[in-house]
Amino acid sequence: WQSSSLLYAPSWTLDRGLVSALLQAPTCVISITTFTVQDNAAVLTSAPSSNFTVQSLRWAGGVIGGLGTTSVQSSLVMSGASKFLSYGMHLVLAASASADWGQGNFYLGNGANVTVLGDWRISNYGAKITVYQAPQSADAALLNPFEDTQGRSWGSYYSDALTSELRPGWYLNPLCGDYCLTSSQMTFGGKGNLSTSTSANVSFYLPLNMIDESTIKVGDYADVSLHNGGTLGNEVVVDLSPGAVIHLTGGSLNMEARSTITGAGDLVVDAGAHNLAFSINAHITISNVSHYPFPLCSELT
Repeated sequence: WQSSSLLYAPSWTLDRGLVSALLQAPTCVISITTFTVQDNAAVLTSAPSSNFTVQSLRWAGGVIGGLGTTSVQSSLVMSGASKFLSYGMHLVLAASASADWGQGNFYLGNGANVTVLGDWRISNYGAKITVYQAPQSADAALLNPFEDTQGRSWGSYYSDALTSELRPGWYLNPLCGDYCLTSSQMTFGGKGNLSTSTSANVSFYLPLNMIDESTIKVGDYADVSLHNGGTLGNEVVVDLSPGAVIHLTGGSLNMEARSTITGAGDLVVDAGAHNLAFSINAHITISNVSHYPFPLCSELT
């Protein structure tokens, strides 16, 4: 990791973002039965296409990052301090796995993404937990590992001896390559399920994409806020228990025509521009009609 960092040295040196050098690095492949990352620990890889296969991961703070995939096969427990997924890392919860997120905010940055094919349960009670797309942070005192990580930098030095990769002036950060310049997302696919406990309180400040036959089950009196929109695919079902609320507070949520929202809870549209499904069998509140074009909306019950 330290050697890769040197490739992204200050512009007054000759070492400027030689990302192609990393392609010669051997892929890192590790299989782990039980793995714990906590406090200020950092698990990082700069070898492209690295693969960490973990049966059980306990994540209680710290950073997991790099140009690779962390695949959880059995269980993921998220607790304790804030957790950071960074530098293009792809976290995959396998169809055979379950996750329980009860404490600590979750930050994604530098093109890191999450794909959930199994069951992801939010089990906090009352105190809000949040998924942030870094470097956005509600905690000014938090040491944010993303705030000094740029996707590319400018180096004005020029020489005929430079390779074609380094001559343009702009050079990529080799720690995350093209991922540095992309937005992070959280996607539920296959038969993946997002559920909350009773009275849970969670906010998503990045796109939440529900595709395939994935589902959302919001528990009694739970509060889910979507601040940056996302997608509900045609086969997706959202079930709102009594007293449950989903707030749409910004971005654009694209509910495809045959997606379904049902139950005794409430869908509250506070801000953003959203396409609603053909059928919403739940209470719906629109606080500012002038901001919400609903071209797909044909039935609200």
